[in-house]
Amino acid sequence: MTKKIAAILSMASLFLFTVFAFIPFVFKKIYWKTDTPGGGIATRSWERGKWLFERYPAFGMIILALALAAFVVALLYFLDKDTPSLKGGAFLPAVALVLLVWLAICVSLNNVPEGRVTYGKSFGYYGYYAYKPHVGFYLMSLLLVTASVFNILLALGKLKDEPLSVTFSEPQAQPQVIYYVPKETPNEIEGQAFELIKKYKDLLDNDVITQEEYETKKKELLGL
Repeated sequence: MTKKIAAILSMASLFLFTVFAFIPFVFKKIYWKTDTPGGGIATRSWERGKWLFERYPAFGMIILALALAAFVVALLYFLDKDTPSLKGGAFLPAVALVLLVWLAICVSLNNVPEGRVTYGKSFGYYGYYAYKPHVGFYLMSLLLVTASVFNILLALGKLKDEPLSVTFSEPQAQPQVIYYVPKETPNEIEGQAFELIKKYKDLLDNDVITQEEYETKKKELLGL
């Protein structure tokens, strides 16, 4: 995996985290009611999904700000702006994850007493609201884990740039031209030698060459 792909996956995870923070399925708000104050058996009246900023909006805004800052860090890695200052920013998704888990614990442990409330068309019910993590909390936690892994790998330099895919075309081999030179047969060679001997004999008869030169050429042509 290359740096750019890891940065894209991290940005996608953080973008979805930001979107999910505003969808009412991060926590579930449950109303438990009793017929008498401080007594009776509490029964679940209704359950509704809530967004990240339901109980502690400031806490939720801090988590969201960390996620957005981590998105910027991943974007800088995607743009090859690898500077020493980005090393610490790569751990922002992990910090946001810790705060998200801590927020869920605080929300789950602190129930909200409601006192006398109107339920339907009757009065006199007492109860409280309880908050529990909903499906969105687990999805957002998984997204922060994904972004943390990729950002930390980018910060530690475990991912390399994609090598340039340069292919050098090999020069095409020139076709080898084979020239066929027919070999002379012994009869042809012998016939040519006799023709040359006749020519030298004519030169000898016309006193163009001497007897000694004729004999030398004759032996040379006959291979003697």
